[in-house]
Amino acid sequence: MSATRRSYTIREKIDVINKVRNMYANNLSKASRELGIDRKCLRQWLQQEEKLNALTLEQQDLRKQAAGRKFKFPQVEDLLLQWVHNEQINSTDNINYKRIREKAEEIAKRLNINTLVANNKWIFNFCQRHNLVTRRVRRVKRKNADAQVLAFEHLQVLMETPEDEELDKVKDDSNEEKSYPDVRKRREKNR
Repeated sequence: MSATRRSYTIREKIDVINKVRNMYANNLSKASRELGIDRKCLRQWLQQEEKLNALTLEQQDLRKQAAGRKFKFPQVEDLLLQWVHNEQINSTDNINYKRIREKAEEIAKRLNINTLVANNKWIFNFCQRHNLVTRRVRRVKRKNADAQVLAFEHLQVLMETPEDEELDKVKDDSNEEKSYPDVRKRREKNR
């Protein structure tokens, strides 16, 4: 017996029925264990075998497609989804249920829809339907941001180092010449 329920297409049911008849000699218990389908389902499918075989191929493929309740306000959902995507790209603020609710109500008002109820359940289902995540974005702390800026500036300075000839003789404020042989060695090693 399987741990979770799942729906099967008519074609899958017919294939399972044929396996049960051919391979398991109508032994439903053994078939149930090996196929991972509940024994009661197998028994019901065997009873419905004639009906299932009578369906055309087109009808077999159409099972469960577009099933379920239709959206009541598809225009609101489309506009709200566009807004959420724009906010995720352009805004630094977090997108939360409160902001989604306010925007949904604003869009509904613009479209003269007075019956929209944007409660937490509706927002949760909206996020589920469109694979939206409203979790909080962690921001870089100010200290880390400053350290990252300093590291970037340091890298820019290192990339703008003078050529080998200029490295040999760099004058100090006191007009003394300095030599940087280890920098040149590293450069030659990297080439």
